[in-house]
This record gives sequence, structure tokens and C-alpha cells, in this order.
Amino acid sequence: AGILDQYELGPYDLIILGESGSWGGWAKSLWDPAVAEKVVMHSPCSVLVARGLERGHGHLLCTDGSESALHMVKRAGAISKRINSKLSVMAVAEDVESEDDAQKNVDAAVAELKMLGVEPVKAFTRVGNPFEEIISAGDDYSFIVVGSTGKTGLKRFFMGSVSFKVMEHAKHSVIIVR
Repeated sequence: AGILDQYELGPYDLIILGESGSWGGWAKSLWDPAVAEKVVMHSPCSVLVARGLERGHGHLLCTDGSESALHMVKRAGAISKRINSKLSVMAVAEDVESEDDAQKNVDAAVAELKMLGVEPVKAFTRVGNPFEEIISAGDDYSFIVVGSTGKTGLKRFFMGSVSFKVMEHAKHSVIIVR
């Protein structure tokens, strides 16, 4: 609560936190979430959970074509331009039949970035479980950047949230953009 109270004094665009230890799985996170998890769930702004920071590996922007994801692409593109960071764009198709849709999502994100004057280093799709594919690809980057789904509490528990699962399981830093 103290961290979120500080937001009110700003307000700020980004809250940066270190990882707060073991997450403890879904049951524990529903009843007794870690500090970083609580902040991410309730923060009105973007949150960076910093872990294993290694400069120079760029940012991986993960899009699903949603409005939230395109908002994330615009914000991350502006930041990338400001700090002169490399970035890549990725989308995950859950099966081969939806790979064309994933490619369209990547193409839309790349178009948004180009309008900002940012040229992605790499743009690609993968097929599989979205959060597993993002975590796997994210090992090659300093930051994994995802949009917030806005799901909280029981809705997140029963329906899941790719961005939340990425934050929970990634080995590297994750930015959840709001």
C-alpha cells in the first residue's frame, strides 16, 4: 500500500520494483501475493519488475493485436527512441491455423513503430503456448514488454493473463505497460 500511496504524490508514469522472492504458485498468489505482484495488480501506471538486468540486449515487445498491446507498442517505441535501445516485436499463435493472425499483429505493431521513427531489429511469430513462448524468446533480451490485460483477482485466477504469467515466470526484467 505504501508504494501505491507514493504514486498519488507523483503521479508517476512507471513504478520500478525488484523481484520480491518466490511467487509460490497460483494458490499462494491468490491469497498472499508477493509485494511486486500486488503492486502490478493494483498500480494505475506501468510497472517494471527488475531482475537479472543486462544492458544492451534490447526490448522484446509482445503483441496480441489488442488495443492494450498497441498502446504498449506506442509507449515502448517512444521509450526505445529516447534511450536508443534496440527492440524486437513478437506475437504468438496458439496453433498453426492462427499464425497468419499473429503475423498481422506483428505487422500492425511494426507499422506503429515506424510511424514513431523506430525500426525494429527483428519481427517474428511463434506457435505454442503464449506465455511459454514469450518467456523462451525473452531470454535473449534485457526486457520483456507486455501490455496489461486489466484482469485482477478471481478473474485473473480462473481465466489467466499472459502478461501476469510472464511477469511471474520470466527470468529477466518485465515491464507491464498501462
